[in-house]
Amino acid sequence: MIELTSDIWARLSKSSSFWALVDRGVVSVEHARHGRARLSGASYVGRSIVGENILLEVHEKVPGSLTALLRFASGSDFRVERVQSPSTDMGGLMALLAAHFVDATRQYAARGRQFRYVTKSTRGSLVGGRLNVPKTLQLHARGLRHLAAFEKNVVSHDLPLNRLVLAALREVDRIGAVVDLPPEVVARARSMAMVFDDCRGPEVLYGIKADMAKDAGRLSETAPDRVTGDLMSLAAVILSNESFERAAPQRGIAPRAWFLNLETLFERAVRETMHRELRGVAAVSSGKNKPAAIFSGYEGLSANPDLVVRPLEGAICIGDVKYKRWGGTPKAADMYQLLVHAAAFEASRAFLVYPSESFGAISFGTAATGASARAYMLEISALPDQVRKMLTDLSLSFPAVTSTAA
Repeated sequence: MIELTSDIWARLSKSSSFWALVDRGVVSVEHARHGRARLSGASYVGRSIVGENILLEVHEKVPGSLTALLRFASGSDFRVERVQSPSTDMGGLMALLAAHFVDATRQYAARGRQFRYVTKSTRGSLVGGRLNVPKTLQLHARGLRHLAAFEKNVVSHDLPLNRLVLAALREVDRIGAVVDLPPEVVARARSMAMVFDDCRGPEVLYGIKADMAKDAGRLSETAPDRVTGDLMSLAAVILSNESFERAAPQRGIAPRAWFLNLETLFERAVRETMHRELRGVAAVSSGKNKPAAIFSGYEGLSANPDLVVRPLEGAICIGDVKYKRWGGTPKAADMYQLLVHAAAFEASRAFLVYPSESFGAISFGTAATGASARAYMLEISALPDQVRKMLTDLSLSFPAVTSTAA
């Protein structure tokens, strides 16, 4: 949170791009006395230029969480806003984005690339399609009576989306000359580019990257599913050649601003780490996959905790992940929500998870609902080790967890 002077607020309040960020929940504003205002960040990190060349920068609540959580990000976690931002030279963040883009490309190609059927004119001694009588007569008139001309439908992958993927893969190779990319990332980008070689054309080889970045941004908004939407969002970042490092701006103004949602990343990181540590002995999922009813006769409200732990033996344990600073005690609303979730899932144990600079655990005892409640503060930069400590404290330290820790 930051308090603005009346002069800065007067300039900022006239900016339509600033109010666009407020409407989208990137920042919130609260009016104070004497014409002042307070700005608060939500769960996003990023920066943009608003108003009369005012730099608006939103930092993570816990230092280092951006770098630690980025590997859990998908393209949909990058919110692209049509506001200006200070572009920077590419750095370590671009290296992580490039690696994630290559992985997203492999996922997209593995499930099958987008394609369309096109009509291809050909000729041969065996007819494999619809006969083209005029062209066949022309062949016969030239003495090629053993040939026939015909048209057939063939599969083509030469679509705008695939061309943009190939262009971004080629750009990853160029980025490797500027940024210290791991050799395996460059090698995977080159091998995936061979898969998309049937989309190679003048647009890919000689097109303007800034225009292709805009096209990728538009495709990400109209993508039919999350995989392609993620892919195009990351391709737009790669093709723009403009990162959002914490370094000072070096390259002028970019027409887009990227904001990353750390709240969803922290929740996903905790859930995936718990799933990996408890593999084979307990299932860890999101309550949104199969919510539980809160009222027996009313279906309008349901419980959907962030974490549902179902051991092969024992009772269910549920948890909620809160991307907010630990203030010494949980918010009443957070605790009420947690206990309702536990009651709906008939869980005897419930816990809250907060990001922190060091590990911490607090027990609140048994609530009036019958469930015991705890709160954990996890250091994001050492998440696997922190999650093991939490599982041990929750009496979820199964043999798989013990062997992993050893």
